[in-house]
Amino acid sequence: MSFSGIIRSILLSFTLMAGLLSAPFAQAFTQKQADDLLSILHQMRVDSYLAINAYYSFANSAGDKGMAQEANNTINRLDSLLEQLNGAPEAGQLQESLTSISGQWEKYRKLLITNMQDLIKRGYPDLRLMVEMAEANVDFIALLGDTASAIKKTSGYQPNELLELVREATLKIEQIMTAYAARTASNVAQIAQGAETDEPLNVLAEQFTQQLQVLQSKTTANREAAKIVDDIATKWNFIKSSYINFNENNVAYIANLYSKRIIEGLQSLEDSAQL
Repeated sequence: MSFSGIIRSILLSFTLMAGLLSAPFAQAFTQKQADDLLSILHQMRVDSYLAINAYYSFANSAGDKGMAQEANNTINRLDSLLEQLNGAPEAGQLQESLTSISGQWEKYRKLLITNMQDLIKRGYPDLRLMVEMAEANVDFIALLGDTASAIKKTSGYQPNELLELVREATLKIEQIMTAYAARTASNVAQIAQGAETDEPLNVLAEQFTQQLQVLQSKTTANREAAKIVDDIATKWNFIKSSYINFNENNVAYIANLYSKRIIEGLQSLEDSAQL
């Protein structure tokens, strides 16, 4: 993450934590309520990455209408998830956080739509707005993550280990996919790629490989889960070299497609981890 991004993230964290820790709900959430909130927040982070990735894919595909529709669908899902979050029975205890999340989503949402419209109408992006969009995504994801951390801390609830590992792996492959798509779309976009980190792709790829190895070791006793992880590993091995050895001749569509399938596999594994 760039220096300015680090500063933004720190300021967001301080603001959020100050509001949460001053609120009287340290023991107010049941485990079920905390679990439901964390699930929504995680899915919002997942879709936030998918939204900006759809934009980059749209830019890479010379106006593919399917990618434009995917971006719109993801925006609609985020609208729905935010509505769920605001409508949760315990939402009143998170009012300050939800206000911040809603405000940041509105900013990011507007930039997503504006940048998509620029590509459709003009055929090329406004680079300033594209960078602002990437930064807004980083801030939105950070805010969602900080809210999740505060809920865990104040409620005392901690999801099971496998579920946490799966969610971390999901966000990691999304970081990789987003960084790759941004780099393919524009030399400017990769400066503010919309991911929470600016670590090199080969480093991120190695981190994901290690996460998969841990997941494989944790699921050996569960045949269904082990099968899902093995399938994910097979797909990852197929595209890993594209991420480690970035080359403009690589087919971005293939890396993007298989990354999405990996995300789908991880989400299926997440369902298993919650059993």
